[in-house]
Parts: sequence; C-alpha cells; structure tokens
Amino acid sequence: MSIERRTRRDGRTVYVVRWYESGRGSAHRKRTFDRRRDAELFDASLRRARQLGQLASEVIGSNATLEEFLVEWWDTYAVTHLRPSTLATYATLLDRWIVPYLGRKRLRDVTRQTMDAYCAQLRVDGAGAPTVNRTLGLLQGVFHRAVEWRRLAWNPVVGTRRLTHRRSDTIDARTPETVETIRARLDQQNAALVSVLAYEGLRPAEAYALEWRDVLDDRGKPRKRLVVRRSLSGDEVSTPKSARAREPELFKPVARELVALHLAQGRPDPTTLVFPDAAGGHLRRQNWRRRVWIPALERAGVAYFRGYDLRHTCATLLLYEGRTLNEVAEHLGHADPGFTARTYAHVMRDASRRRRVPITEAIRRARATASRRPLVDPSGSERADSTSRASEKSLQIGRADARTRTGDPFITSEVLYQLSYVGEGV
Repeated sequence: MSIERRTRRDGRTVYVVRWYESGRGSAHRKRTFDRRRDAELFDASLRRARQLGQLASEVIGSNATLEEFLVEWWDTYAVTHLRPSTLATYATLLDRWIVPYLGRKRLRDVTRQTMDAYCAQLRVDGAGAPTVNRTLGLLQGVFHRAVEWRRLAWNPVVGTRRLTHRRSDTIDARTPETVETIRARLDQQNAALVSVLAYEGLRPAEAYALEWRDVLDDRGKPRKRLVVRRSLSGDEVSTPKSARAREPELFKPVARELVALHLAQGRPDPTTLVFPDAAGGHLRRQNWRRRVWIPALERAGVAYFRGYDLRHTCATLLLYEGRTLNEVAEHLGHADPGFTARTYAHVMRDASRRRRVPITEAIRRARATASRRPLVDPSGSERADSTSRASEKSLQIGRADARTRTGDPFITSEVLYQLSYVGEGV
C-alpha cells in the first residue's frame, strides 16, 4: 500500500492510494483523493482491514456474483419500488441479455473494460442499439444500489457510452377522418374509448383505469377537465407514468359522447369504470387489441397501427390549434417539454404556416365527413388474397409493436393532414 502525489493536466494536485487485493500477484487497485489527509485515512483503514484478515467489501468489492446480487436486488428493491409493467420489461432484459453474459462474474470483477466488451458482444449477437442502451440503464441502476449497499466502491457502468441510433420509423399520427372511419366500425363503448385515446391523448392504460367520477361531476355533468390520476400497470392500478396526475381539457365532442355512454350504461356509480370489460373489470391491452382493435382496422380497411399511437393525433391537433409547447406537454402528460418538442418539431414548423383550426372544429368536420362517406366492406375482392394480406398484416403488426419512442422528429405526409379544412377559412 502506498500514497502517491500526482499533478493533473489542469494543475490540480491529487493523492492516489494503491494496494494489492490479496498480496503481490493479485489484482492491483487504486483510489484517488483530493486531500492528502483523506488519502492517509483511507490507507490506514486498508492496513487495519489487512491486519484483521480481510478487506471490507466496500473497499475491494463483493465476492458475490452479479446473478446472486440481482436476486437480492429484485427481492429487496425492485418488487417494492417498480411498477409491474416495468418489472416485466426488466425480467426480459435480465433473462435474455444480462444474466447469460454477466451473471457468473463477481461484482468486484466487473470493470469499465468488462462493460465495453459486454456491449460489443451484445451487438455481435444481434441486439439493437436501443436494447443495448436499455440494458446499460438497468445495470447502472443495479450497480448504483450495490454502491449504496456498500458492496462496491464505485459504479463500473457510470460513464459507459451509450450507442447512438437513429430511428427510421416515423410517428403514426392519423387524421381525424381516419379515426372516425375506425370508430364507425365499433360499438358505442369502444368508439368512445377510441375518441378518448385520439382526441384527449390518454395512454391506453390511463383510459382503462378511468372512472365516471373522473369524467362527470357530482351533478352528473361533464367536467371541464378530465381527472387522470390512475393507470393500469399489469393487473394493478397505480399512478400514471412519471407518477404525475394531470387534468387535460375535456373537449365538447368527446364530453357529449361520454355523457351519452353514461346514459346508455344506466347511469352507473361514480366509482364504476368508464370502459369495463364484460365482467365489469379492467380491460386487458392484449385482449382489447386482438378482439376489438385489429378487427376494427380490418373492417375499416386501415393498415395496422398501435392504439397507443392515437395520442399523436391529439398532439398534432393541439399544435394546429396553436397551443403552446408547454400546454401540449402538460395535456399529454410529458414530464419533459423537450421530449414533446423533439417528437413534434415537424408539426410545429408546419403549423406555423397554416391557419389555426380549433380541435373541436377539426373533430366536428371529420365526423361530418365520415357520416357522408359510405361504409367500405373490405370483403369481396379482398377475400381472394386473404392469405397474402394476413402475412402482410402480421409484418405490419410486428413493425408497429416494436416502435416505442420517436427519436427522429419527422412526421409522415399523413400527419400533415391533407384535409379540406387545413388552410381554408373557417
């Protein structure tokens, strides 16, 4: 063990303590301090630990393997503090991309070089840049907990460079006419659900957890603002994303539709779900997608896209109305308005050159257009090539479901809303 005084390029003097983990020939360790007194105290603690027979785990690192620590981290921290949907995502990353590669390594043996080699191996084995970055984020959190629990002296993942990637897919914002075409193929409850997703911008998990007291006041009148304070995460009801409740404006066309649904359901209790399943419980995303959403798209002749992407329609309509960036971010529940700006930059530029259209007017005109348009029966000639269409649909579903966030702020031509009311006088 020794203390070395060094002068860095910026002129700052530091003191480096060096020691061998278990005698000469073992791993060589070092730690840097700004003050000599701190270095001396640390050196003294090393000598005392050596005299007692072994060094403490926070000094040389724990002998436990990463897999063993992950079990402890999962039972002690993850299950208590993370949402069920987050746990499901983390379980997939751990089982497929982390434990098979790093599980047998001791915590003390994981270094920055280990992490760089790990990232390179993931790419060789076919992991995309987003997957690699998600695993690094998870591992950084796990090792941060190891440092706080005094199993390690430092976090080897901190400073590991994330991989850059550029998404080729653009966001799927649909025009109000497309939304109304889909709604026309649904029953009253599911049509209202699509309206809430497309025009109010709720996430599906938030809409599934809506209760009538969040929509109507004590007199049974529609509120001026929805109350979004719950979200469905797996089989549990928890807080919305980022643990932030919000109150987006309830637009009149959607409010009238929800009031009509409330009457059709027989004026249920305020704590009753707005969009229940057949048994009165919460809808399940995969069930609704398979039994309601995909058949409706097929009947409407619309290519598959995720129900979650209906939020982009709301955001685009708000920007075309002239809402500020902060207003749109607050309406959608974005914690960072910068994310809203990056996602909808193209819409903002296009909206600045167009006549402003209130969102209620855009919905009214789309519904008027849909009421005049004859229903399209995609059967008939399409039955002849049903096999090829089924294969194509599966490919579309796979591509759409793989899309989570929009890194490239570019929007398809459909989002430019080639509608009669854009650019016209109102």
